[in-house]
Amino acid sequence: MKLKILLLLTLFIMGCNSPRPAPVQIEKLSPEECQALSYERAKTGIEQALTEQATKLDLANFDCLQELPATISDLTQLEELNISGNKLTELPSEIGKLARLQVLNVGRTQLTDLPPELWQLTQLKELDVGDNRLTSLSPDIKNLTQLEALYAWDNHLTDLPPEIGQLSSLRELNVHGNQLTDLPPEIGQLSQIERLNVEDNQLSSLLPEINQLTTVEVLNLSGNPLQSLPPELWQLTQLRILNVGRTQLTTLPAQIEQLSELTTLNIRGNSLSDLPPEIGQLKLLNALNADNNQLASLPAEIGALDQLKALYLSHNQLTDLPPEIGQLAQLEMLDVEANQLSNLPLEMAQLFYLKRLKLWKNDQLTTIPPEIEDLPMLMIEGEPE
Repeated sequence: MKLKILLLLTLFIMGCNSPRPAPVQIEKLSPEECQALSYERAKTGIEQALTEQATKLDLANFDCLQELPATISDLTQLEELNISGNKLTELPSEIGKLARLQVLNVGRTQLTDLPPELWQLTQLKELDVGDNRLTSLSPDIKNLTQLEALYAWDNHLTDLPPEIGQLSSLRELNVHGNQLTDLPPEIGQLSQIERLNVEDNQLSSLLPEINQLTTVEVLNLSGNPLQSLPPELWQLTQLRILNVGRTQLTTLPAQIEQLSELTTLNIRGNSLSDLPPEIGQLKLLNALNADNNQLASLPAEIGALDQLKALYLSHNQLTDLPPEIGQLAQLEMLDVEANQLSNLPLEMAQLFYLKRLKLWKNDQLTTIPPEIEDLPMLMIEGEPE
């Protein structure tokens, strides 16, 4: 087996310097041979990086790598390390010796825990531990005061340590796809946060401290059983993108008008029967997704959204569209599939930039005014026969 691995490793090394790399047929190796080959490839990569005094090392997606060579500690000059997409179940303690490391990606592996030494990497600016099997993050995360981005998506986290509030440089936090039932109040201390993604957790409410996140521009709350939106949310006046899809909402509060910087609003997959007239105050909105609700009508004020380019209204209960929809001068995409429309307002002929109109599953719609059909850039999908 050693000879076979040596031959394959030689092919790999030769392939790295060849314009047409020789293929290494991993699928023909036994699990033990594959593990040994991946380990040797990693060792070779580390040795080459050491020789070249490289500041970046990419060991991602080695087919069967289950263990990181301890020689990784020799790369004291390293600033970026990517070991994602492997079958690692743990990280060696030696990783704590990479004192200059600024970017560490250990996502999509099989980690159940992180070594204490990792929290000694105080120069880290980006840490990706997403798609692992972590159940918690250490309170020692507070040591990473330079951290700007933390990706801990698709793990098994049930809570976040209060110490996360001490990450004073953090600009992006992604913990979607976990089992969080609440957020620590200390999250309100993240004074630099710009992007917060807590999609697909088990949050039933948001703490009042969320109103302290005055710098947040992108907020994804989708897939949480919130049922309602707290008044503190309307104080986040820098929001540009808000996703509250699939949150069991039955009403959209009139206070939505206070989010005057919004460019994208996603409210799909709720139980909304109407939209508040105040939605017309979102003058910068260019995308509105209200698919899969119970909307029976649209407010006339929707015509005030003169920057809107995409409007998604599929799978609702709309019987007509307001004439004011013809005022959406920038509209390029209109999806009204699976509604109960019987006609289209002639005012839609004013939508000169409309490129796509989706009409499938509107069984009562038998004709389309020729003035709409003749729009110069329009492609109609589901046109009645």
